[in-house]
Amino acid sequence: MLSVVIPFRNIGDFAGLCLFSIGETIRQLNLLDQTEFILIDDASDPSNDMAGHFERFRKSTPARTTLLMLRSRQYYTYACSLGFSTATGDTIMLVSHDMIVPPGYVRTLLRLAKAHPSLGILRGSSEHIDGFPQHVIKPPAPCRNYGEVCQFSEQVASGWSGELFEDRALIADSVMVTRNVLDKIGVMDTRFRHLFGDLDWGLRAQRAGFKLVCARGAWLHHEGGGHAKKMIAGGTSVAEVDREMKQLVTSNFEMFRKKWGEDLPTENDATMNEHFQRLRALPPRPDDYVPPLKIDPAVCTVL
Repeated sequence: MLSVVIPFRNIGDFAGLCLFSIGETIRQLNLLDQTEFILIDDASDPSNDMAGHFERFRKSTPARTTLLMLRSRQYYTYACSLGFSTATGDTIMLVSHDMIVPPGYVRTLLRLAKAHPSLGILRGSSEHIDGFPQHVIKPPAPCRNYGEVCQFSEQVASGWSGELFEDRALIADSVMVTRNVLDKIGVMDTRFRHLFGDLDWGLRAQRAGFKLVCARGAWLHHEGGGHAKKMIAGGTSVAEVDREMKQLVTSNFEMFRKKWGEDLPTENDATMNEHFQRLRALPPRPDDYVPPLKIDPAVCTVL
């Protein structure tokens, strides 16, 4: 069973395109009877009509679909962890809400996960990846629709084939993880509201003996900064969006330092590469495993 987990937050009509793409892709791969979808809305503004997008998807897609509607904003790490905790599949695929997912992406990651069961967390490539410019692959012209995304994805798949590249750290915009990883390390640490939750999760996976791997032949379309773009389009100034992001970076990195050692640099700079190598070698810690979240009716409505 494949569990597809997608957290949403104020993405507007792009939510419909993201949902169409993953539903159509799973249909083309003949996996509808082997897939469940877990869609999470992180308290989007009502104008985004996330409940409507979700219900339309459920009516049009004959697969088990669970809708998790958060009552107040809990941020990306919590939404991901709630999705992982709800998933029942042997393989779990996390997708960001500002992505168009083609068959080549899912097919390539599933094939590699099956061929290399000892791997931990697999990711693919796209035209937008924070922190990993070496995995960025841009189409010669912007992809204008699902069909063009599928076409370019197949070109990338044939060009890069099954090549794998090990990463030092994890950016969890879209990843595939097997059940044995979740059994060993649990979900993301929700003390990190947004940023650094994936870095911490990837570090714990490495400490458990797993690898973080990029399959560049698995390509999808990633708009990048979907929530921020929606805020700006709605009238929020660029300066205000930047200020919110900087505050998140500062507070979450300070929490990362508090958890992993205040001898870390005071800023997330290039020297972190050396520190990650040291952190991977530390003795086991009780909080290397973070247990699944339980659905709290005061926090989340299940539809």
